[in-house]
Amino acid sequence: VRAGQVGGVILFPDNRRSDDQLEKALAQLQDEARKGGSPGLLVSVDQEGGQVSRFPGPPDMTARQIGRTGSAETASDEGSATGRYLARLGVNVDLAPVVDVPTSRRSFITERAFSMDTGLTGELGAAFAAGLQEAGVAATAKHFPGIGASIKSTDVASVEVKPTPQQFTEALTPFEETVESGGAALVMVATAVFPSYDRRNPAAFSREIVRGELRGKLGFE
Repeated sequence: VRAGQVGGVILFPDNRRSDDQLEKALAQLQDEARKGGSPGLLVSVDQEGGQVSRFPGPPDMTARQIGRTGSAETASDEGSATGRYLARLGVNVDLAPVVDVPTSRRSFITERAFSMDTGLTGELGAAFAAGLQEAGVAATAKHFPGIGASIKSTDVASVEVKPTPQQFTEALTPFEETVESGGAALVMVATAVFPSYDRRNPAAFSREIVRGELRGKLGFE
């Protein structure tokens, strides 16, 4: 870190014995980064709420529970609470919110998604992201360009996602809203393959998807 060879770290449950211990460890890492002339480390964690929560803090509601309320204010409040909690620890990037839209109840992402409604997902995702960032924690819209049509987890399997043209367009809507609102500083690109756009490369390594769709059509910079 002091030599400038590390730009960021990601945290998991084993990295935390207590909030105090983690806060001190992260402060030490940032101190070493400053000694090396670095602008500071990106310190990230998957703190979505529910089944994907690395630490025992906010959000207190899952995305699905927030979705059932249909309330952007609730989403913003949950994002703010999460941001304040993570910022106290020294975390400055939350790998959330999920703005994928499940195309059926069989989708593996259903329990982590706000809704099967694209408009509501975009509204709530943008609100949650804004709440995070108002607290000083960068939000991450994921998993571009949308893995709601997959029944297998892209974390543990090689997956091809073959949405219809309409489903693909609808899946982009929440990302468009989150990006255009300025609510998400980062976008996580999926590791699934989308043959209709790139038959060979996972989205994360696809020029057609990253340069063409995300940066070109959505204007994400």
